[in-house]
Amino acid sequence: MGEMKLRFVLLALLPMLVAPMVAAQDLVSLGVYVEALGRGAAGTVVGVTIEIAKEDRGLVGHRVRVAVSLLHYEEVVDTFDVETTLAPDGSATLYREWPPGSYDLHVTVASLSRAAFGLSAGEVEVPAADHPFELAVERPAGDAIPDLTLPRTGAVRFEPGSGLDSALQVYLAVSAPEGTASVEFWLGPTLFERRKRPPWTIAIPLEEIVGRTLVKAVARDSQQRYLGEDAMRLNNPTNELGIEILLAPKETIEKSVRQVTLAVTGGKEIHELSLFLDDEIVARWDTCPCVTEIAVAELAEASIISAEVMDAWGDRANAVQILGGGFGVSLRVDMVELPVQVFDTHDAPVTGLKKEDFSVFEDKRKMEIEDIGTSHDTPLSLVIVVDTSGSITEAFPEVRRAVSGFAEHLLEDEDRVALVRFSTETELMVAWTDQPSALERSLNRVVPWGPSALYDAVVLSLMQFENPQGRQAMVLLTDGVENASHSRIEYVENFTRTMRVPIFPIGLGIDNPNIFRTPRISSRKVLRTLAKETGGMAFFPKNVDELPGIYEEISELLRSQYVLWYRPDPDKSAKKYRSIKVKVNNPALHVRTIRGYYPGK
Repeated sequence: MGEMKLRFVLLALLPMLVAPMVAAQDLVSLGVYVEALGRGAAGTVVGVTIEIAKEDRGLVGHRVRVAVSLLHYEEVVDTFDVETTLAPDGSATLYREWPPGSYDLHVTVASLSRAAFGLSAGEVEVPAADHPFELAVERPAGDAIPDLTLPRTGAVRFEPGSGLDSALQVYLAVSAPEGTASVEFWLGPTLFERRKRPPWTIAIPLEEIVGRTLVKAVARDSQQRYLGEDAMRLNNPTNELGIEILLAPKETIEKSVRQVTLAVTGGKEIHELSLFLDDEIVARWDTCPCVTEIAVAELAEASIISAEVMDAWGDRANAVQILGGGFGVSLRVDMVELPVQVFDTHDAPVTGLKKEDFSVFEDKRKMEIEDIGTSHDTPLSLVIVVDTSGSITEAFPEVRRAVSGFAEHLLEDEDRVALVRFSTETELMVAWTDQPSALERSLNRVVPWGPSALYDAVVLSLMQFENPQGRQAMVLLTDGVENASHSRIEYVENFTRTMRVPIFPIGLGIDNPNIFRTPRISSRKVLRTLAKETGGMAFFPKNVDELPGIYEEISELLRSQYVLWYRPDPDKSAKKYRSIKVKVNNPALHVRTIRGYYPGK
């Protein structure tokens, strides 16, 4: 009904009402659009679309409460209050039937998970409609999201609910496809039991369930051929939403495709699940079983496979796996950007060097340096990574202040920063921005809890450097305990060698005597390795009071960072690791840079 279309933005922000609330909450920019859609039973059906400004969507989250009042000379004609989920573009549309006429419209939108709200008010004219309303389901022009993938019928799936008997055993049941001759039940990497006849059930003693335990069910036919699998997590705190990516074994590949299953645990009613190769969406569901097939050639070309799930309350969880052992970067290296720092005999950063002061050797062969960049002429791209697991709860207020002050103090014009947090899952809280204050607002809404997916956080953070350019760095704060990642450490280390981003880990309290030693000793080694391989530096403060000084030291290091550009040998294999050594003409100075890299494809 093009002739009936009515769209406008409500601009009045009700300043008298907003003023007393601003101090406690973030005020976001809100647009409201009204469109007449057709004749209803007793009036005109309209679509009321609310849209959060792009720069404020991170403040609001995905679930909001919308309150709408339609007034005619201060008399209430219609009022309603609903909770809804915002689309990826920050919008949501609500449908009402209103009598034709002129009205005042008041709209309030409040985040359900964060301290943010928006208010709008304005006049609206509702026209009489000539044509009956028909709800048209169509995808907006230019929307790249594919159609929903249908849930797989006959797939392996854990049945809802579990039972606990008087012997303190957890009972789980699985539905399996026709032709299933056996079902293997795995607890983590260990085969716990194989059932050879239905019902496909398992009883797990509670003592076998240590922490968050991943249980997998794998169905096979009479020839032991793979039919499918599903997974769930037991001992899942507060019904936390989680997702697993299950890649079928390589030996099951048929017709050059590989089966991929998404397994969801916890949360409320599922709203949407998405599967990505690198940054391209390949499948999307609104209900499970979530099973699809991906061409082996596509998997070989991708560096990352990831998944995201959102439930009806707007809670989200994600999972990420590195493909090909961390070597699968999709851009060929035609120019190497080499991050370099130079120090004197007292380990003080040295600035002011020229291109001719450096020599670069790749696999012991001297390379020609084409250009050099410094903090004066090359912007910085910085990802700040913060551990928000339960073990850091006591120190978190000081952590939040230190991180916020670090970003505010360091960033200059044309620099940009992003924020990643991690606990059970990882989350990009703030995408690339030149406004460091956005980090403080986001961290103010975080309540630490859950275990720690440190390795996944490193992967997600490195993925933000998709198109590396100029000075780059990752600054990662953790208490050192890794106990929830999907990614394996050897893949993570290889991925860091591919991305060539200096990492500055801060291991808070790792040396304290009142903590469990074994996992933290290995974590200390991991943090040191990440720093050494990438040309960064690791720090191990004993208490949170040392953080401001450490962040200031990292600031000085980043301000003194050089970038050297050179062309690598094009005749060498793109999959072969290349060692790097950088020298300076002054023998009293020493250099810190990456130890080597994988060029990618």
